Amino acid sequence: MADATGMRTVRPHRPGAGWCGRLTALLAVICVAGHACVSCATWGLLADFRYGLRVTNDAVPPDVPAVRRVAFSTFDDYSLALDLFFPPEPVSNPHSYPLIVHLHGGGWVTGVRSAGAAVPEIEALVSRGYVVASIDYRLAPEHRFPAALEDLELALGYLHEHAHFFGFSSDRVGLLATSAGAHLALLYVLGVNGAASAETQAGATGDAATPDARWQPGMIGLQVGAVVAMYGPTDLCEYLRGVRKVLLRRVFGVRSIYDPVIVEASPFHCALEDAPPILLIHGDRDRLVDPAQSRKLAGSLEEAGTEGYLLVVSGAGHSLRPVFRQPMEPDRQGVTALVVEFFDAFLAEPDR
Repeated sequence: MADATGMRTVRPHRPGAGWCGRLTALLAVICVAGHACVSCATWGLLADFRYGLRVTNDAVPPDVPAVRRVAFSTFDDYSLALDLFFPPEPVSNPHSYPLIVHLHGGGWVTGVRSAGAAVPEIEALVSRGYVVASIDYRLAPEHRFPAALEDLELALGYLHEHAHFFGFSSDRVGLLATSAGAHLALLYVLGVNGAASAETQAGATGDAATPDARWQPGMIGLQVGAVVAMYGPTDLCEYLRGVRKVLLRRVFGVRSIYDPVIVEASPFHCALEDAPPILLIHGDRDRLVDPAQSRKLAGSLEEAGTEGYLLVVSGAGHSLRPVFRQPMEPDRQGVTALVVEFFDAFLAEPDR
């Protein structure tokens, strides 16, 4: 589907053809440095981990117009909330604003809404005329999978019911997600079946609380028209090997990578035929989530005949940070611009 230096479309998409051509021209000049082995791989892993924790302190600036701490689901002893960020300039028809839903990263065990490595994209999208909703989701080990995925469903259900009140379109919706959040976003749009947690069935009062023992994402809430998934795990059977085995019980409550829960929780193993357009972004020097995770899903999207894009950023580690002070190609601002162009191609109004 794509080599280590760029991205190309899986299936021609007429509305986005111009965007794809410009993107292909840009990525054609990216240097082929992605396959070079980095010495001291362990050091690289630790450096990526330290940076991954640090970037969670980056937050959307307080001067961005927002409605914060909107509770979208209440459990027995706490609530889940979201922050809504609005374009600074009003439009004649505010309900024409497209909506982007942001999911933070943090290995399923940490992280907060409205913060993290995707803050540049959030700011750029708001400036471009999008409403961005950054959501909470329950974290392990207190709340094991699929609690976090159910929370995404609850948030989308709430946003669907309140689109008119907040003034955005419920017909043009995208997901923007990083790392573990990218895993959840991909799993949601690819429609994996999973058992609802007893906690969600018993305690949630959100609009999309699941009354059934079998839970199907996408049945309630907004229909997603485009996804940007940045450096997320896609095949947990591979990702949770070695030192990451601790996450099997801590996050997923199982002991083996061959457990059906792990297979069903892997976007790589989902049915891909009805997937919306997906842009996968990954640094070629990522030591926390190997770029092979995005490449594998990109290949599956191609085989399924669905529309997928892959961008491998040369010289970038996890959270798209530069490694060993070498330049990134495209640079961080370039990645942000491509994300905005991608959403414009599939979510913007025709005359925009």
